[in-house]
Amino acid sequence: NTPADSGWIGEIVSDLLPQSLGEAGVAVIDRADRLRAQEALEIAHGPLTRATSVRVAEATEASRVLTGTFSLQGTNLTLSLRILDLERGSLSTPFVIAGPRESLADLAHVLAWDIALAAGPPPVLPRAAYLTLPLAAPFEAIEAYGGGLTAADAATEQKYLVKALQAYPAYHQARLTLGRLQLQARDFDAAIDTL
Repeated sequence: NTPADSGWIGEIVSDLLPQSLGEAGVAVIDRADRLRAQEALEIAHGPLTRATSVRVAEATEASRVLTGTFSLQGTNLTLSLRILDLERGSLSTPFVIAGPRESLADLAHVLAWDIALAAGPPPVLPRAAYLTLPLAAPFEAIEAYGGGLTAADAATEQKYLVKALQAYPAYHQARLTLGRLQLQARDFDAAIDTL
């Protein structure tokens, strides 16, 4: 069961996982680079099928793709991800984690450790040190940022990004996204203030 207003969760996971995987020492393609590859391939923004994910991976010369789903039962969130190894043509067993929706950043961070461990070589940090790394932002800011990532138009996206920064001014990813949006709109003064 995935309510229509929870589509932002998939976008946030695709933003948080590369950050956490990178902290664990796994080479990753971040969300911004993935979106640029989608644009170059003329693939619409939004959830990708497995076949489309493979096209994007090939365009970015990635050898593995994370694919998965999430479900929301009341306030309980379950993430289920698999590693698709393009060179071997194999799909891993699922990495599954569940918890309160408000713990989304924690869930993604812990799941990234398990994925890094399975993807090899071993993570660069011991698990205890990795788990003490600071997370992206409080849930309220993450939810607002997710709303911005899935907004249907630039004005709505900007409203959500501003809300994310009001909730957590040190949310650098939200700040960079808002700055890019303002630059695209040629609102250079606002972009300078934001950045």
